[in-house]
Amino acid sequence: MAVRHPNVYLDISALPAIRKELLPVVLTFCVEQDLEDRVLFGSDFPLVDPGQYANSVRKVQIPPLARWIGRLPALSQAFKRKILGENAARLLSL
Repeated sequence: MAVRHPNVYLDISALPAIRKELLPVVLTFCVEQDLEDRVLFGSDFPLVDPGQYANSVRKVQIPPLARWIGRLPALSQAFKRKILGENAARLLSL
């Protein structure tokens, strides 16, 4: 939906509850599909500890070998800042 419709945003709050290994996969997909400005961080409290999850987002990386083999993009610090607040602030005009 988000790839086709520019007014659709993605919330990544449920990823750790579903399977935390999905975080780098989903974020890589978002970079590849030019969705960096439409990914939002949600705490999904009490299912997920928001502090630990925010730290996971800050630290997530695609291993260099996997990036090279799959020709995957890096997950930039700028993208992580967007996820953790800048996108929401812009969306909500804060």
